[in-house]
Amino acid sequence: MTTWTPWQERAGRLAARWSRAIRPLPSILAVLLLTAASACTPSVQGSVSPQRFATLRRIVLLPFAAPEGAPRGFSESFADEMSSHLAGARFAVLDRTRVVSALTSREILGGDLADPAVAADVGEAMGADAVLVGRVVAYHDQALSPAVDTSLAISVRIVDVRTREVILSTSSEATAAASFCSQEMTCLRGKVMSAIGHFIVEGVDRE
Repeated sequence: MTTWTPWQERAGRLAARWSRAIRPLPSILAVLLLTAASACTPSVQGSVSPQRFATLRRIVLLPFAAPEGAPRGFSESFADEMSSHLAGARFAVLDRTRVVSALTSREILGGDLADPAVAADVGEAMGADAVLVGRVVAYHDQALSPAVDTSLAISVRIVDVRTREVILSTSSEATAAASFCSQEMTCLRGKVMSAIGHFIVEGVDRE
């Protein structure tokens, strides 16, 4: 039989208490990690008519409407990035360089594309079945304005060229504190665009 000294007994009791104290830590850490991750997770909402996608095979991505004061190339960069997130869809995305030429030849400004009829006209001229019209609703970069959290909100509509009707509408937004997302705008932008692209691809494949 093992004989414990008073010191050993005390050490044993302390070890048992310490074990009970740290037992909840993995669960607490998991909650903290999920909370941090959720700060960078975009919310997505929208509506889609799956059956309307059955005849859509060619789509044009138009430049995104940008907030006032956005840098040059801002609208085109969002359209280009959106194109990469639609790679899993059944429809083909028409060459983006042709879009620029079509808009220039018709002297169409970015603001005009907010009109579904105007957007559909451009798509029809390019031989597309539908056009994707996007808008950057909110864009706040903490790197430029340290007093605010980085945030981004985007809305997207897909317009049927033949009927001029909006057959898909979706939006996504995200905010995050600097401690949760390195290179915040790059992180958030990628997540928001990916969420919208996933919604569109799933909408197409849901028919």
